[in-house]
Amino acid sequence: MVLEQFTASLSIVFLSNLFFLFFATVSFFGYLSLNKFFLFNQINNSFLLVKFSLILILFVLCGAVINLFSPLNDFLVGLIYLIGLIIFILKFIKKENIIELKWILIFFLLITLYLYDSGNNNDFDYHSKHIELYKNYSLFNFNQNIIDGRVKYNSIYLLLNSLTYFTNIFISIKFLSAFIFGLFILDIKKLIEKKESSVVIKYFSFFSLICFCLALSKYKNIGTDYSAHLIYISLIIFYLTSYNLNKRFFESKEFFIILCLILSLLVILKISMLLCSLILFHYIFIIYQKQKILSIFSIYLLIPFSLVLVWFFQNYILSKCIIYPLSPFCFLDENS
Repeated sequence: MVLEQFTASLSIVFLSNLFFLFFATVSFFGYLSLNKFFLFNQINNSFLLVKFSLILILFVLCGAVINLFSPLNDFLVGLIYLIGLIIFILKFIKKENIIELKWILIFFLLITLYLYDSGNNNDFDYHSKHIELYKNYSLFNFNQNIIDGRVKYNSIYLLLNSLTYFTNIFISIKFLSAFIFGLFILDIKKLIEKKESSVVIKYFSFFSLICFCLALSKYKNIGTDYSAHLIYISLIIFYLTSYNLNKRFFESKEFFIILCLILSLLVILKISMLLCSLILFHYIFIIYQKQKILSIFSIYLLIPFSLVLVWFFQNYILSKCIIYPLSPFCFLDENS
């Protein structure tokens, strides 16, 4: 009798996990189908991860503002997924989905297989405590509830995890990482198949995919760094492809805004600022040589600036440092 109850319980958990993963996958592809929103129409469908990064930026800004006043509870998470599902249904009716339904099903099966054999990274312990702070408290109440000082090493990815994680469905804490990895594979597949892609781009894309596949066992131990590296590699490929195939777009203010937005996201995901700066400096050098430096600036550049300011503000609340634990960026009393 006890064995039967245990088996039935396992079946319910398994089915609920499958339902969540399918529901969440469809929801996020709904957001990706917003081709006319903001700068989405400037990014072709070979770079879904770049487009998804812009969506993550919107999530960060909205989530950070909400967290000033309330925790990022399950109601908010459900609302995020529900809005994406509604968008998907509307786009499906209009036949405007970004990807065919059969590929969504294959994508769902891929991340399901990926997640059911995944573990936790060695830094998951204190990251989970940081996520619990987001789920239970507003930002200004974090400090009195911190039980692990390592929480002060703040990555905005943990805010994104909190916005996509249902507390009663543990597998949902890993969904965002799996979805990002799935998009990366999908983008590489499209780039390799695309006739217009240069040999260099195809080889670099294939090499990147092989490297991440070789590191898959480590990537499956969900942490915060690997997803950021996937976004960084996708940005490099997007940068090189735009430079080689679409010079007009590459030299436009729209491209510069997209570049700055994703670089700012990478900075607050704690990718090396040096790596991010190299791309930015290279781009500005090219534009400067063409004497188009003034043409790329826009009021929308306030968005990436605001994104970094949000992270600085969170860091200050958590640790009294703009960038923890670098002492020149800390504002602590001598007795602290």
